[in-house]
Order: sequence, then C-alpha cells, then structure tokens
Amino acid sequence: MPNRMLRSRDILCISSIDWDFLWQQHQEIMSTLAEQGNRVLFIENTGVRSPRFSDMPRILHRIRNWRRSLRGFRKERERLYVYSPLVLPFPYSRIAQWINRRILVSSIQSWMRSVEFHDPIIWTFLPTRVTLDLASAINHRLLVYYCTDNFSATSAEAAKVVSTEREVIRMSDLVFAMSQKMVDYCRQYNERVVQIPMGVNTALFEQVRDADGEQPADLSGIPRPIVGYIGGVRQSIDKALIKRAAAARPDCSFVFVGPIQTDVSDLEALPNVRFLGGKSHGDVPKYVKAFDCCILPYVKDAYTDSVSPAKLHEYLIMGKPVVSTNLAEVSAYRTANGAQPVVYVADDTETFVRLIDDALRAEGDGNARIAVARGHGWDDKIKRMTDLISEHLALKEAQSAVTWQDKLRRLSEPYGVTTRRLMALAAGVLLAYAALFHTPLAWKLAEPLRIEQAPVAADAIVVFAGGVGESGQAGQGYEERVLKAVELYKAGWAKQIIFSSGYIYTVQEPKIMRALAISEGVPDQAILLDTNARNTVENVRNVREILDAHGWKRILLVSSPYHMRRASLVYRKADPERQVTYVPVSPSHFYTRRTESWGGRQVAWEQLDAWIHELGAIFYYRLTGKI
Repeated sequence: MPNRMLRSRDILCISSIDWDFLWQQHQEIMSTLAEQGNRVLFIENTGVRSPRFSDMPRILHRIRNWRRSLRGFRKERERLYVYSPLVLPFPYSRIAQWINRRILVSSIQSWMRSVEFHDPIIWTFLPTRVTLDLASAINHRLLVYYCTDNFSATSAEAAKVVSTEREVIRMSDLVFAMSQKMVDYCRQYNERVVQIPMGVNTALFEQVRDADGEQPADLSGIPRPIVGYIGGVRQSIDKALIKRAAAARPDCSFVFVGPIQTDVSDLEALPNVRFLGGKSHGDVPKYVKAFDCCILPYVKDAYTDSVSPAKLHEYLIMGKPVVSTNLAEVSAYRTANGAQPVVYVADDTETFVRLIDDALRAEGDGNARIAVARGHGWDDKIKRMTDLISEHLALKEAQSAVTWQDKLRRLSEPYGVTTRRLMALAAGVLLAYAALFHTPLAWKLAEPLRIEQAPVAADAIVVFAGGVGESGQAGQGYEERVLKAVELYKAGWAKQIIFSSGYIYTVQEPKIMRALAISEGVPDQAILLDTNARNTVENVRNVREILDAHGWKRILLVSSPYHMRRASLVYRKADPERQVTYVPVSPSHFYTRRTESWGGRQVAWEQLDAWIHELGAIFYYRLTGKI
C-alpha cells in the first residue's frame, strides 16, 4: 500500500476518556497525528451513563480543567488542543441532549472560527448522540469511528447507547474495530470495517527496557517475586481469582499499578497484595520492567471477550511472561516460534495459579515475546489507519471532482423544468393572495372566532385588554373596549366595571382605562382593576378571584370580536360556573372592510395577522391543556 500519511489535516476527536486519564489508544493516536503535522481538537468524554457518587473526583477534575482553560479550551502541546466541556450529565435525557447540543456546537464552532479550523475529519471513539449532533452540525470531510469498547456490556444504562451506536456505524465513512467480535458486530451495519487491535509504543518501552536504571521507589521493600498488573483496576478484574491466587502463593507479591475504579477493600486487606495507584504514561515501563511476571486477571464475560488488551503488548515488549484468563483476543497469542509460550492462558483458578509458577520459572530472555509485540507497534497501526483514511479521502474527492462544464450542463438540463415549477408556484401565490385579500374568503374563515350576544342584566362588566386590540397599534387597543364598557354601564346593564390587563406602556394599562372611563362619566368607586394578567388564562383566573370575593355570578365580557372564541373556551375550562354574556366591541374600527384605504383589498395584513394569531393561540392552549 502506498504511503498516504495524513498531513496538514484538521481532526476533531470525540473521545470516550479524558486527556489526563489513563494513557490509552485515544491519546496515543491523536498525539501521533499532531506530531505528523495535523491539527487535533481532542474533546474529552461527555459520557455514556449518568454520573455516580464515585465519579465526583472526575467531575471536580473536569471543573478544574475548565477553570484553567479558556472557556474549556486549552493547548496541550504543539498542534493539539483539548476541550473540557461542561455539559449536563444525562446522556439519554432529550432535554439534556437538546441543551448539550447547543453548548457543544456553539462552543466548538466558535473555537474553529478563531483558529481557522476547517472541514475536519471527525474521528470518534464515542458512539452517542453527541457524535451524531456534531457530525450533523459541523461540515466535515470524513467520519471515522474506532470501536474500542463494548459499551452495551459495561452497564445497564450504558446499554442504551446501542441505538445511536448503530446509527454512528451506518453513517461512518470508515470503521476501525478493536477485536474480531467487534468487527462482526459493526459489519452488520457497515461494510467498510477494518480490524485494528490495540498497539504499543515500542520506542518508549524499549528505551526503558534496554537502559540501566533504578526501579521505582514505591516498589522498594516489596518482596519478590512480583506478579504485576498495569492499567485501570475496574469491575472487570476478577477479584475472587486474585484473592485465591494471593492466598495460594503467599511468597509472591501481587502489585497493581493504575487508578482504582472499583471497590478493592477486601484485596487491600491481604498482606501480599499492593495497590500503587495511577502513574504517568512515561513511568509505566519502569514498573513493568520490575515485574517478574505479568497478569491479565479478567472476568470472562461479553465485555472482556470483545477487548484487545493494550497492556498485553506492553508486557510482551518488555520480554515479560504473561498469565491471562481465557479471553478470546488473548488466546491467539498462546504460542509463537514453535512451542515456546508467549502467553499462558488459564481456563480456571487452579490453572491460573499453576501457570504463574510456570511463568516465574520460564527460561530465556523473552525474545519471542518481544518479536510478537514489535508486530503490534502503534506506529505501524496508525500508518495503516491513516493510509486507509487518505485513500478514502482521495476517493471521495475524486467522486466530487466535476469540471465546470459538467456542472453547468447539469444545471442547464433541468432549467426548463425549474422554470415551469417557478411559474406554477408564482401563479399559485398570486391566486392565494387574490383569494385572501380581494374576496370575502378571509372574513368567512375568521367568522368562527366571533361570538356576539345581546347584553343582559349582570353583576359586572369585565373588560379584557392588553396588546394591540382592535387598533393594531400598541397602547391604543383599549380605547374602543373602554367606550363599549361605558356604554353598557350607562345603559344600566351592570353597576361595576372590571378592567383586566398586565400590559404596561408608560403606566399600567388598567389605570389608563380607568382614567378614560372616569372622564366618560363612570364614578371611580364603580371601577375595579386587575393589573397582573399577562394572557387570557390569567385574565379569567384573576377576574374570577375578584368576582368570587364579591359574590358576583353574572358578567358581560367585553373584548375584541375575534378574541371571544378563545375567551369562551378558557371560561369553559377555568370558570365553568360563571354566567358569561359575550358583548364584543361592535362595530370595531380594526375589523372594518375598507377597500378604498387598503388599495382595493378587503382584508388588511394586520387583520389577517390577528386572526392567525388567534388560531395559533387556540391551538397552543389546546395542546397545553388550558382549554
């Protein structure tokens, strides 16, 4: 395969771990790509499950990273940037997904503009809604998914990721899978799947292996032989196996180097089991070098049978004998160069303990093990992946490369069809315009909104104001409604007037309405005010409290003619016992057909807009259960 090493590309990495977490393939691949001349934005883990109390240190660390960066972004090394997003930690909540999408997309796009980061390759390790959202919002050259974890087997909540993972696999241009089982799974949804098992930084480990140097200080005083493990101490560690092995071999020290991610209190109580905590990636080879035997003590389940343990190659490159439980991806390494064991694989606890003895007695300098590990160096694996990506990029670019003549030809061919469609659309628009504005059609369509009844004797006249009312201009809609209420008051239909509105212009609208009514001859003591109502529902509820306080049962309701339908529906739901007579403003200046002043139109734009507003409000009220 020709060398098509990626260079001068922008790469957006959606990681399933944080940058400062245990060094794994995420950091190895992205740091290598940055060293090769690409620019990388490494987005730290946004999660596949809701956080637990045990995650609090990681959450606090994320907050510290945010505070020491610029809006979550920091430059980690040359051409490599890390983004530590603060998002809602509920990956399967629709509301949280909606909010997180806006946080992430807006922040990342702003950063991209600031550094002129264009059309990146999106390389994701995380098959969640976050990846789908970013891939849909950000223009990108290629989407690459590296399937390194069987998320569905990690926890019940993480299993919810399956639906989005399948979608990520389907839409990916290229899929890398860590194990054969993952290859088989991914190929159900995408044919472009290539197996890339975990690798090892051969240069780093061989430099330590071949150099003279003292062992780490925290290993001093630990009795030998040392049976060692490096990596995260997770739930997948077979604690029962370790407990029995430590009890069966009290002369051996079982040493674990890596962050503790599960309860190990029962193992810590054993005299020959030590936990040394997490170490920097550069120091890990020093610990492996000091081990006499290395172990992979995993529970055999759906998760571990899908993984290709990176630490296996890190053990082997140091020439160390390895004892493992019988995992699918490890069994292939049992022997090499004839019958010499490369990895000792145990089917049960007793065999595991016996094989530790065999490994400690193994003769030779580990050349066979080293040779096997050298075939799994990250340099070769990354080269293979970038060659495949470069080939795919070249293929996509070739498919999209079209001469300007071809483009013009394709555009010209459907020109006639497009022109006819545009003409038909224009004719339809003109007909609709003529029907709505130059015929009585709009008035007939709006008529169901009207309710108008003859006035009857009542306890109070209630006026709903607010907004533009009949005039269509803010601050003037109340005038016709006040005058209608004054007319009813003077005719003797009721002895009290209630003005209801929460709108404020220079002063509160109900106070302006009261002043106008008083100027028209209504005594101040005959007027009550509701100054808090922001909508029709609150008009009805607030006025109901006033009416109930006075024991009034019957009212005349004054408002816009086309507001009455909505008001009646709200009264039916919120105050069904009230006897309401609907007496709208009539005639209404705002709802008058005046063809001479509107250029021959029977309907004004403002009138049509008011009707549409009313219909929309009724739909919304019904949708939200208010009517």
